Amino acid sequence: MDYQKLLFGILLFSALHSNATAVNLLNPENRGKPQIDNPTPSLFSVCYGNTCHTVEHVALSPQQWKSVRQFFQPPAESPQQERSQIANAIAYLEVEVEV
Repeated sequence: MDYQKLLFGILLFSALHSNATAVNLLNPENRGKPQIDNPTPSLFSVCYGNTCHTVEHVALSPQQWKSVRQFFQPPAESPQQERSQIANAIAYLEVEVEV
């Protein structure tokens, strides 16, 4: 499984809530920053503020990304355990991104 794409998808989803992705693409007040189509740990977009009123481009250091990956070691043995790993990784990312 490509955890990098999964985590950034999850991070964006959690930061966006509900239908914020679609709203952001149409929102003229997003400070002119488009969402990044191919996110990487060193550059990805996060939106916030009343259905993505604001879009920021952020990055994780190699050490921060290593910390995120550690939430998935050892690999989950059940869907419940995997959901817990994902929740913990999202919580960590929300603190580290600081938008």
